[in-house]
Amino acid sequence: MSFAIDKVYTLPEIMRSQGPNGSTLKLIDVLSQQVPIVEEAYWERANGDTTHEMLRVSSEPTGTLVRYNEGTPNSAATSVPIMEPMCRLEDRLQIDTRILDKAADPIEFRRSREATHFRGLIKTFHSTIFGKNGYGARGADMRSIDGLTTRMNAIALNSVMSNGGAVANMASIWIIKWGTDGVFLTYPQNMSKMLSVTDLREQPAYDAAGNRYEVVMTKFGWEFGLNIADARAVKRLCNINVTPGSTVGSFGNDTNVAKGEENMIDLIETLPMGDTSNTAIYVGPQVMAAFRKRFNAKGNLFFDQQDVWGRKQLTFQGIPVIRVDTLGADESTIS
Repeated sequence: MSFAIDKVYTLPEIMRSQGPNGSTLKLIDVLSQQVPIVEEAYWERANGDTTHEMLRVSSEPTGTLVRYNEGTPNSAATSVPIMEPMCRLEDRLQIDTRILDKAADPIEFRRSREATHFRGLIKTFHSTIFGKNGYGARGADMRSIDGLTTRMNAIALNSVMSNGGAVANMASIWIIKWGTDGVFLTYPQNMSKMLSVTDLREQPAYDAAGNRYEVVMTKFGWEFGLNIADARAVKRLCNINVTPGSTVGSFGNDTNVAKGEENMIDLIETLPMGDTSNTAIYVGPQVMAAFRKRFNAKGNLFFDQQDVWGRKQLTFQGIPVIRVDTLGADESTIS
């Protein structure tokens, strides 16, 4: 039988899951973490099952100064219709029934693998939203949506600023203000279609030679969309050099260790109305390490630790900083 080791569960996986006393060992995912975006983002019910249509204001009324006994002209806000698609992320888990029979606790073994399976889907969700690792580019794959990187990939945009790096592999920092008047995610009008974990019970499967065997199968489905009501609610600080061994232990430069932090402040102050409520900062592991080094400097007033969402969270001027593993230092220079 021919198979890919990363697509099916084999007998050694069952053997590893059993303790000496026959009990089922706890499965620990060393790659998992808290769930960014799923936890703090604003979710809105779409007005369609596959799309969400809204109006984006392009100009606002200004009013006119008048005297008594003079008439008042009228004006109106102008808006443009926007229709954002949603995408569907799917996957299947299957375990040979003969292998599953060898597990000390087949139900617990399957349940733990389903939980791990879905954590992997969450990472793909992150890649799609941010437009990383080949995801989030509708022009390349019509099944996808446009992620943030696809939408904001030029310095000419008012919400994109360069940190001045020019090496082969760089990183970005994302500042997102969540809400219906900023950035929000959508789920289908029929909410039951948003997230599904379906037990397909026992199903036939076939090996490379076409021979049949039986598996227990679980199917996962997740539908979501990304909407930007106000482009000013998303900020990107790109071209960040986070080369290990930097003498300043940060993402500034040798003459100004606070360069990156000062650029972030400039971007924050261009958020709509200067309001940082419901705002979060998203960084990859390399930038988070730089942040923690700056926080460890003790005298740094940019960073602090506060209780956010019921746990201690690193903050930048009161805005929570959230690590997303998919935001690696693997970007090309943006001009």
